[in-house]
Amino acid sequence: MELADNFKATRTHRLVHGARAGHYTMPAEMLAGYDQLQQLLEEGKETTNWGRTQWADTAKEREAEALARHLSGMASNYAAPRLITEHLQPALAERLDRFRTVRQVAGKYAHSNGASLDMLAEPDDVRAAILELHTATQWYGSLRDAWSELRGDVEYVYNRDRITDPLGKQSPLAEVRNIAVVAPNWRELAHIAGAVWPWGSDVTHLKLGWLLDHGAEVWLPTEDQQTAEYQRLRQHAAA
Repeated sequence: MELADNFKATRTHRLVHGARAGHYTMPAEMLAGYDQLQQLLEEGKETTNWGRTQWADTAKEREAEALARHLSGMASNYAAPRLITEHLQPALAERLDRFRTVRQVAGKYAHSNGASLDMLAEPDDVRAAILELHTATQWYGSLRDAWSELRGDVEYVYNRDRITDPLGKQSPLAEVRNIAVVAPNWRELAHIAGAVWPWGSDVTHLKLGWLLDHGAEVWLPTEDQQTAEYQRLRQHAAA
């Protein structure tokens, strides 16, 4: 049905998918509403003699359409900052705490990307930690995807009172709050295709490990939070 296909393309659908995978939370009302919509879509459909799926009950169709609009509104640009601060940011903090613990258990293997025969001889907890380290690709990628969804597409703003980061979501500052400490030449590197960053690897657990070892403040900022930090860095550079 058209409604079902259209809803799958919404921000809400993608956010719920990540929440259901356990990578972060979303409001209980959103999750319950999502389940209710799926039930309405299932109960309200019928298949015609030509194999086409359509609504069998117009009342359920109207109810589903209203619910779909409500769910989409729950992930609107207006609601996005709250979802970032109340759901994604706490999830990232919790995940990073766990990541630090797992790296300690994994020991020397935390700095390796490949498998080796030596790993087979390690205790169960070490081997489990090695496997868990590699799940960082999934949970960190999911968190940043959800964050990117909620940040949307915002144009660069330059005026006397508000100067946004020209690189927006793609800025290194959007991933590391104290990027100026971790990589002092970050502004230059950000404009060089294929630039070599200090962490030296795009493998998620190696990159995150390097960042945490070097005091990086990995974050998922709202637009206002990133803008405030960007303006602070500009003022510091001008001083």
